[in-house]
Amino acid sequence: MFIFFVLPFIQIEKTIREVNGLGFKEMFKRKFGSIRRRNENKVKEASTKTGEHDGLGESSGIDKKRRKELTEPEKCEKLLQEALEKGDERATSKACIRLQHAYKITDQTPKTCMALGHDYRKDGKKEAAIYHYEKAFEIARGDQFYEAEALRWLGHTYREAGDNEKAIVYYQRALPMAEAGSNRIQVAEVFLGLAHAYESNEQNEIAIDKYKMARKIAKEHESKWEEIEACRGLGKAYRKLGDNDAAQWYFLEALDIAPEQSYKKSKSTIYLGLAHTYRGNGEYQNAIENYKMAVKSTQENGNVFEEMSAYIGLGCSLTKIGQIKEGKEYLEKAEKTAEKQWDILPVVLHTMNNPELTHIGTVGRAPEEEKNENEEETYHH
Repeated sequence: MFIFFVLPFIQIEKTIREVNGLGFKEMFKRKFGSIRRRNENKVKEASTKTGEHDGLGESSGIDKKRRKELTEPEKCEKLLQEALEKGDERATSKACIRLQHAYKITDQTPKTCMALGHDYRKDGKKEAAIYHYEKAFEIARGDQFYEAEALRWLGHTYREAGDNEKAIVYYQRALPMAEAGSNRIQVAEVFLGLAHAYESNEQNEIAIDKYKMARKIAKEHESKWEEIEACRGLGKAYRKLGDNDAAQWYFLEALDIAPEQSYKKSKSTIYLGLAHTYRGNGEYQNAIENYKMAVKSTQENGNVFEEMSAYIGLGCSLTKIGQIKEGKEYLEKAEKTAEKQWDILPVVLHTMNNPELTHIGTVGRAPEEEKNENEEETYHH
């Protein structure tokens, strides 16, 4: 009997050591890397046969030099024609949307350039997005709101691409333009972007200062999303500095501000951060309660990575208070959750290397998008 009890316990302890350190990343690569490689090979084979290399079904048969010479509407018309010929409904739909944007952009307005930039950015085409944000900035000369907005989204795009230094430069350029205008919420959003970038660079003290500036402005103008995001960021930054008490205070503050269903994506991250701080303080029952709330929220908003993180936290916390069997079950749930979602493995591994991204509403998305995804073409100008 003793052997049957000790062996599982040893295995769980090994798993806990792995998930608490860099060993988990290596374990993840080892267990699921072969699946990813098999899938990448299949994608390459399919691409060779169909000539597709992006989400719109763009043909490799189009000469690259010629493609550069085409106007934006001509490119989109060509993509649409190819999608129709292949009978690809998804690619057809996306090509139609892009074609609409392309014809709008002939108006050469900052707003339409920004809209096209958002469209490319959502498709993961960072270079094209950057081009159109820069175009928006160029056309917006003298219009401080759109100048600041274009620079702010350039900052977001570079930050998503992992170039935090360049992101900081763009946010810093956006700040005086936003401050010179009348839209104070835009100023708060620029401070948030700066804070995220500094936090990504592990410059947590500077990040805290920027988050506090964003929070102050958001409170003054009763803008809940920015206030929640600032509190959430403060909780994360303080936790990274080892100040779990301050982190708890800001996470709880964020929860108080976000009771509505409309903030459900934020709440999963807040519960997860709060659980981490309780666990860091050895308050395992409180940690377990918040991890469970995080699981519930992640299942509602579809954030697989955060769901997996919550299961790991539950497994480790339950093991710490002697509930070995239940702890092991949650660790196994974490593994199964990751295994079922092998297609997000590259993003998950990237997130493990960039802890500041773990609060993304849907894996791979920037935190700002929860608010802005439905507002990108409706600016408060």
